[in-house]
Amino acid sequence: MRVYGLGPQRAKRLRLTGDRIKGKEAERLALILEAVPSTTLDTEVEVVAAGLAWASTNQLAIQRLAINQTLKSLGLASTQTLATLRDQTPFAIRVSF
Repeated sequence: MRVYGLGPQRAKRLRLTGDRIKGKEAERLALILEAVPSTTLDTEVEVVAAGLAWASTNQLAIQRLAINQTLKSLGLASTQTLATLRDQTPFAIRVSF
């Protein structure tokens, strides 16, 4: 999955070398949505939760389904199969905060 956002060269570099990256770099590369200091984490979680609370459960489910269907159309199933096999290896991207 990382190859979609990172491109093949950067994805290979991170997967094969195990390079460590900081939280802000992971955010810049879109490996994570947002890096926040631990001192403001609780507040940030509350803000995200409030953003989700505006919609009904059905609306959220439909939005999630639409996004997942788009990913499926892009070949997500085959990518997930390969990722399952790949995750049996010791290589991983390590993010430090």
